[in-house]
Amino acid sequence: MDSLSTANVEFCLDMFKELNNNSVGNNIFFSPLSLLYALSMILLGARGNSAQQVEKVLHFNHIAESLKPEFKGSAKCSQTGRIHSEFGVLFSQLNQPDSNYTLSIANRLYGTKAMSFHQGRSRTSLERARSTLLV
Repeated sequence: MDSLSTANVEFCLDMFKELNNNSVGNNIFFSPLSLLYALSMILLGARGNSAQQVEKVLHFNHIAESLKPEFKGSAKCSQTGRIHSEFGVLFSQLNQPDSNYTLSIANRLYGTKAMSFHQGRSRTSLERARSTLLV
């Protein structure tokens, strides 16, 4: 999970710099974890160059570096799967049963009826992302 935390901090700083450049003199309020989580859901369907660009912007190279050599490139433990598994661990740690608060992040994927979604793959991906798909 340290690699996800590192990615979150780096993305947060990049996002803050960008928002600050566009909002000089104004107060800035945003949730970097929520943005990182929502944008990471794009990886569920991204492939090739698109996936590489998203991973670069979100600083997910740290997660790729933390994969054991035997899992790199493995369908069994893809980087996208690893990322969403780490989000699950993070949210579980944040929402301890004995805490007096609950953290909820509301993100959802939207699709179109004109496209077919691979049922097994989308269900598994959505479970990892703890999200739903509305068509």
